[in-house]
Amino acid sequence: MSDNYVQKGEVIDWTNGTGSAVSAGDVIEFTDKIGIAETDIANGATGAVAVEGVFTLSKSTDATAGVFAPGKKVNWDTTNDRATLSATGIQPCGYCIETVVAATTTAKIKINA
Repeated sequence: MSDNYVQKGEVIDWTNGTGSAVSAGDVIEFTDKIGIAETDIANGATGAVAVEGVFTLSKSTDATAGVFAPGKKVNWDTTNDRATLSATGIQPCGYCIETVVAATTTAKIKINA
């Protein structure tokens, strides 16, 4: 193995500097990506965050939410903590892997893809 190898990359070590504890399953917001906390991570502690995989995430349900179709690019609404099809003021999240109508509250998302 090379001297500069760090880790495989599906799960990364992340140090929580948010000022609050993070719970397992919470979305971690990076600049242009998201991650999912695999364990509870206290403020100032380092824990495992998945940056690849399919996760069930909360999603927008308002009248303009539209259908989340397989392969449709999805963004993360950092203000409302939910997946959305809107591209205004939000960050990339991944893509939907199944059809989900607007009124549904969750969607299965392949993150960072």
